[in-house]
This record gives sequence, structure tokens and C-alpha cells, in this order.
Amino acid sequence: MDKSSVTRPWNAGSLLVVALGSGIFAGMAEGAGLLFFQRLNWARWGPMIHVSGEIVWISPIVDVILFLSLALICSVVSRLTPRVPAVRVLISLLTFFSVYDWLTLTGRLYHRACFLLALGVAVAFARWCGKRENTFLRFWKKTTPWLVAAWILAFGGLQGSKWLDERSAVAHLPAAAPGAPNVLVIVEDTLRADHVSAYGYTRSTSPNFDRLAQQGVLFENAVST
Repeated sequence: MDKSSVTRPWNAGSLLVVALGSGIFAGMAEGAGLLFFQRLNWARWGPMIHVSGEIVWISPIVDVILFLSLALICSVVSRLTPRVPAVRVLISLLTFFSVYDWLTLTGRLYHRACFLLALGVAVAFARWCGKRENTFLRFWKKTTPWLVAAWILAFGGLQGSKWLDERSAVAHLPAAAPGAPNVLVIVEDTLRADHVSAYGYTRSTSPNFDRLAQQGVLFENAVST
């Protein structure tokens, strides 16, 4: 029997649970931080930060994918080299990326300073958790399901409220006046005309716009304020 398999308090599943819970927590904290600094915006904090409420559930997606990948790598490396403390290494990596991400939210700190501070926090936290691996793993096994539920609730709540608001707004629109023209205005803020097929672009990038252009009137030179 492999002696390392007896003494290890973890398995690959445990590492994945830790990575999943940490990714959701780090991502939701990042999203909440972005919204907070955007709302605060005193002394032009984070002048380049412009996000919507959906960032609360979108941000964890990136962190979960990254953290699960790190957990898989740590698990494989530890299987090949049993002396590698997989839990401590994973804690260090997850803590480093989480803290570094949080420190760079406002864009007010140098990246070198964020890197060094995140590295120091990661080393200290991993050293503290290294003596409490069993407690650490139990904590994440109990906490991760609640974080998953919070993630799903944030997605459902934000998207559901957006859908309800839109439906309510449409329902309260006044009726069109008799004989009013039936006009639909579509505004694209970041669409380049030279990348639309109807305007001569070689690739088929805009089939719906092309169909509207064929069935209606296509202005080749329109200017507006």
C-alpha cells in the first residue's frame, strides 16, 4: 500500500472543492469591489472601471476556471512527486491570485507592489493553514455548497430582475397613435461599417443586417451628431 495515500488528508476531489469555493468567493468579491469603487469614485478612483451588476456572477467564472486548473495541476504534480505538499502549494497559489486581483481593482497601486504584497500574504496564509490542513479542508467542504448557491442566486436574481424590469417597461408603453409609422431604430455603438458585409466586407459578419439592407434602404453615407 502506498504510504503517502494513508497519510494524506486530501484527495483530488478535495482540492477541486477548495478551488471551486475559492474561485467563487474571489470572483464575487472582485465583482462587488468593482461595483463599490465605481460607485465611490471619489478622487477619480478607478477612472477606467465601468461595469454592470452582472459582473458579480461573471467574474467568478474566470476565477473558477483558473483555480480548478491550478488544483488539477497540483494534484497531478503531487501524485508524481509525493513530497510536494499539494494543499499548501494550492493555498499559496489561490491566495496569491486572489489578493493580487483584489489589490489591482482600483488601478492606484503599482503592479510590482501588488505582486510583492500578494506574495507575502500567500506565503503567510499558506504557512498558517499548513498546520491546519484537516480543518481547512473541512471548512471548504462545508462552505463551497453555500457559495455555489450564492453564485446561482446572484445569477438568477440579477438576470431575473433585468428580465422583469424589461417586461414591465414594455407592458407600460403607451399605445401607438393611429397611423403612426412603424419604425425600428437599432443603435450600435462599437460597430465599424467597414466590417459589415452589406458595406463590402469580404467575410460574412452581419447576416441579419445584410437581410435588412436587402429588404429596405441602405445609406452608404450617413452623418449624424
